[in-house]
Amino acid sequence: MSYEQLTLEERFVIYHLRLVRLSVREIARRLNRHHSTISRELKRNGARYPGAVYWALSAQECAQQRRQRARHHRRRANGALCQYVVERLQAHWSPETIAGRLELDFPADAHMRVSHEAIYRWMYPTQLLCSIVHDQASSSTPRWSRCWCALGYSFACMVRAG
Repeated sequence: MSYEQLTLEERFVIYHLRLVRLSVREIARRLNRHHSTISRELKRNGARYPGAVYWALSAQECAQQRRQRARHHRRRANGALCQYVVERLQAHWSPETIAGRLELDFPADAHMRVSHEAIYRWMYPTQLLCSIVHDQASSSTPRWSRCWCALGYSFACMVRAG
């Protein structure tokens, strides 16, 4: 089952059903959602003090602000981090090595951190494209090819045809 974020309409339903004092499980059943989704919504975007009312519009605004503060946007905006990663990729370093070296090279700078999974996510669309382009080749030997990562830089990636 794929996750879908709550809509404004669902938040209005939660608001009205909370006013008539229905349980979280009953609200979840009526919205065809898991009860933990409703509970999490009330905890994250609900009233800030006991006895206060859950407001759908303010909950929607809180959720949108949280989405805009997503961490992956901050990582890509850090020019020094992006440059460090791209230079190492161009030198044929693995994402695991790059992520490990960041902690050693910048021990006091928490902004110079990225996981190897994030580096692979930056590289993945391009590697997929490279493998599709080179899929027509008859040779099964791996070779280096020029690729573009999601950061907007080119680097060499190894592709295997066939």
